Parts: sequence; structure tokens; C-alpha cells
Amino acid sequence: MPSSDGYDGLRQMSQAISDGIAQHINAPPQRKNQNRAEWGAGLLAGGAYVAWTAARVEHAGPIALVQFYIRSLQQSFDASWPFYAWGAVMLFALLWVVVGVRGSRAPRDIMMAFWALFRIVFAGVALWCGWYFDGYPLVNWCLMGIYIMVASSSAMLLYLTLRGTGSGAVQLVQRQIARQSRIFRIGRRRVF
Repeated sequence: MPSSDGYDGLRQMSQAISDGIAQHINAPPQRKNQNRAEWGAGLLAGGAYVAWTAARVEHAGPIALVQFYIRSLQQSFDASWPFYAWGAVMLFALLWVVVGVRGSRAPRDIMMAFWALFRIVFAGVALWCGWYFDGYPLVNWCLMGIYIMVASSSAMLLYLTLRGTGSGAVQLVQRQIARQSRIFRIGRRRVF
């Protein structure tokens, strides 16, 4: 039964976030790594979208934008904290991608790849057809960013689910067994 205190939407949103966190915590390690890579790719795309928007607002190219970013970091912290936060989020997202891609080797999962492809197509159609609200430029800017983030994170998931274990999986297991077997050798061989 909904309450009338005006916080129902906030409660539902926090419940959805806590459910997502609980699903991640209870997931197997391979799925956790896929989530990390997927979320990292989405965050990187969101950060690139913010940088692209800043370049459009400033009418600057990539080199001028990097110079502006470096100059902004050299100002006082009161004026430059958003740039530090953006850089920290981008580094954290890159760490998520690297850790997730390295740790998510698994057999191909065709159904997960299908749904990732579905999300890519959905976000692409939303971007192409312009599924936005008339008269709300800030909301439309956020929607475009969400569409881009969904498409890029789904592209990462599609890559991870279709690449499989790779040709070197057997060699990796054999090397790991050889490394562990050295631990159990006692002493050295004696020659008489």
C-alpha cells in the first residue's frame, strides 16, 4: 500500500538499486566479472559523452579539451573538484573494464548474447529515432547519455559472451597445475 509522504518513487528506486547490488553479491565470480566489465564500459561511455558535450559547448577539439582539463586541475580545489571527480570515475571505470575482461573467460552464452544484442538494437533505435521529450533539453541530454551507456555496456557484454574461453584455456590450466605441483616437491634429486 503506497504511503502519502511523497517518497514512494525514491523508495522504489532505492529498492531496485539494492536488489541489483544483492544480485551482484550473490552472483558467481564469472558473472561478477562480466558485470564489472559491463558497468565499466557504460561508465566510460558516459564519461566520454560528458567530455563530448563539453567539447561541443566550448567549441573545442580533443587537444584543446585536454589542455582545458589540465588547466582546470591546476586551479583551486573549490573550482576543480568536478574535474577530479570525473577523472577518478574514469579511472575506476577503466579498472572495472580491465578486471572484468581478464576475469570473465567462460564458455559462450548465446541467450545472454541475444539479450545484449537486443539492448544494443533498442538503444540504437532510440538514438536514431530520437525518443526524447519535447521541451525538456536537460532530460533529453540525460536520455541520450543513458542510451549511449546502455549501447556500450551491452556491446561489452556481447563481446564477453561470444568470445568463449579462447584457444589457450587448456594451456593456462596446464601451466597452473605445473606451478602448483612444484610446491609439493620435497627436497631435490640426489645422484649417487
